[in-house]
Amino acid sequence: MKFNLTFLLCLNIGYVCSNLLEPHPDLDLTIEQVLTKYGYPFEVHDIETEDGYLLTTYRIPHGKNSTKIGTPILFVPGTGGTAENFLILGNDSAIAYYLADKGYDIWLMNQRGTTHSRRHKTLNPATDTKYWDFDWHEVGVYDIPANVDHLLNVTKKEKFIYIGHSQGTTTYFVFTSERPEYNNKIIVGIQFGVAVYLKNLHVPMLDFLGKYHRIIEGILRILNIHYIIPDNEEMLDAIKQFCGLTPASADVCGKALALLGSDDIKNLNFNNSFTPIIFRDSPAGASIKQMLHYFQMIDSGEFRQYDHGTTGNLKRYGQTEPPNYDLTKCLAPVAIFQGRGDFETTDETRDRLLSQLPNVVYYHVVAYEHFHHADFIWGNDVPELINKPVYRLLKRLKKLRYF
Repeated sequence: MKFNLTFLLCLNIGYVCSNLLEPHPDLDLTIEQVLTKYGYPFEVHDIETEDGYLLTTYRIPHGKNSTKIGTPILFVPGTGGTAENFLILGNDSAIAYYLADKGYDIWLMNQRGTTHSRRHKTLNPATDTKYWDFDWHEVGVYDIPANVDHLLNVTKKEKFIYIGHSQGTTTYFVFTSERPEYNNKIIVGIQFGVAVYLKNLHVPMLDFLGKYHRIIEGILRILNIHYIIPDNEEMLDAIKQFCGLTPASADVCGKALALLGSDDIKNLNFNNSFTPIIFRDSPAGASIKQMLHYFQMIDSGEFRQYDHGTTGNLKRYGQTEPPNYDLTKCLAPVAIFQGRGDFETTDETRDRLLSQLPNVVYYHVVAYEHFHHADFIWGNDVPELINKPVYRLLKRLKKLRYF
């Protein structure tokens, strides 16, 4: 398949075969093989949630050059993301490797429905549509607490650090508002690219999805579509090969990825050599309700639970409208990192969020005008613009005896 696709593209599209890109050396490696290659110890932990979902979490207990196990950090990725999100830039740039080498105990969560966590105690994801009857509310209420309970039990620590990106920030505020008993176990919740209030983002595609979310939901229901899974392996292999074929094809894929985090494709901030790996790992699976919940938020402008319609809301919530998440219950210290080019955070939505959070200890705008939503995990400048500021923040909090 690989030889045939490359050969045909060279012939039919006119690429010069001598200009083909060398495949990224990690392209065909599993997460276990990547960690082994770079010399990092790792563990695989199976975790069961209260509602029967079976999750896999990867642990890097310490860095390459030390056996001392430090304070645990739980990393939570965005929609359709996996543990690989925090490793993809490699051992010289990715934040998970960086903080492991700085003495932290790294826990990489994979939420329900994704490649590593598509299992259930009684339901079959391939045949039982009930398996996919969740959105990111359940990730915050069930998946994160199960991971926290497990990692604190294993490490015998009383507290942990949380780092979330995109949906990982949404689920953090669900977690700390709906399960407030966990607030005193959090040293700090570090948020990359906050996705809480999404009104007036001024992105035409998102405005369209928000405006017509009810019609979209109806169409998907008629078509019996409940999830997003890239389960056509041949198609994925073809995309992966195309994106790594030539500088031109890598650039096309890079521009497509830029649209995931910005409406500006003229200012790419990541290395196109990573695009085949990104397309290999993302999206790793998500329920349709995860996306629809965001579309509802764009329409309503509120941070609230899933809208099941008037009848459904009365049955589930005892009221015609879904209840808002109470951000005043999010008492744990919070640190927010915002990208100047991130369309998911505007000055208006930022100010609204900050006014409601009771314990913001740090707010940081990344010092680069075109730093986009996806750049927190894929950006060229992550080592300087994200990793080092995060480490300085943790050192400061440690000096202030937060931990």
